[in-house]
Amino acid sequence: MQTIVVGGSGMIGRAIQREIRSQKETSEFTFSYKTNKLKIPSAKNLYLDLFDQDSTKQLRDFSRAIYLAGNTDHGLASKDPTKDAQLNIEAFLNFTKFYKGTLVLFSSQAVYYGHKGKIKEDAAQRPTIPYGISRHAAEMYAEYFKQAGKFSSLAILRPTYVFGEGEKERRLIPRCARAAIKNDTLTVFGKGQSFLNPLPVEFVARVAVRINQEIASHEHDMSINLNHPDPMTVLELVQTLQDAKPFRCVVEEGGEEWPALHYGNANFLLRLLKQWRMEMPDVKRVLRQYFMSLTEGKQE
Repeated sequence: MQTIVVGGSGMIGRAIQREIRSQKETSEFTFSYKTNKLKIPSAKNLYLDLFDQDSTKQLRDFSRAIYLAGNTDHGLASKDPTKDAQLNIEAFLNFTKFYKGTLVLFSSQAVYYGHKGKIKEDAAQRPTIPYGISRHAAEMYAEYFKQAGKFSSLAILRPTYVFGEGEKERRLIPRCARAAIKNDTLTVFGKGQSFLNPLPVEFVARVAVRINQEIASHEHDMSINLNHPDPMTVLELVQTLQDAKPFRCVVEEGGEEWPALHYGNANFLLRLLKQWRMEMPDVKRVLRQYFMSLTEGKQE
């Protein structure tokens, strides 16, 4: 029962590599790449171009999939919605042409834009930003293919902010580390009131692997909010890091294009963790440890 991790050389894909090594299950997983083979150093790998039909035919060989591919840049989605739709919708549809089996699909809580406060997984989606629209469309296609019998089981994971090894420099925590190292000033827009409710990538990878096992043994059609249950805003995250190592920060009232006024209700995730005898991480402690590792040069 081989699992293909589509987008296996990215941040979460690499964390899944580390997770399966710790579980000694490397023979059951194959990680796809298009340009970053070197980021799959000690696991089975497969070149996969989702825009090449001959390449996607290889997906017939797999019966389980964790789908991580696509655009994750909100800014790109706003500047070039066509490109965003190509990466998040067309690429996924190309994946479905030849793949049949169970699917763990990584989406985003951007599908909740337009809502406020704590949001359950079954809330009506009316995303108000291009990135949320493309992610919503991919989810709807996945649901359609589940009902049509192409996917025997489906789990949609909706993270909000995943942090840890492999994180891009443009993201919030690496920017905080850069401010601490170079004695720069970090600017936080929108009073820092957007919700993040972050989770460490190692925990997210562990959940993804467990869900992949769960839906392989029983038929499922479920969505899961993948965020810490305790609300945490951008400003609260920044202040948590400042407690570990001081750096300058300026908070401005405006300037935020997509304020996140919503956050996921994590009750379903908590029930699953109890069932699996897993614990929610102490996110503030892990945030500080990761931040300090960045400031001390222990991360790439």
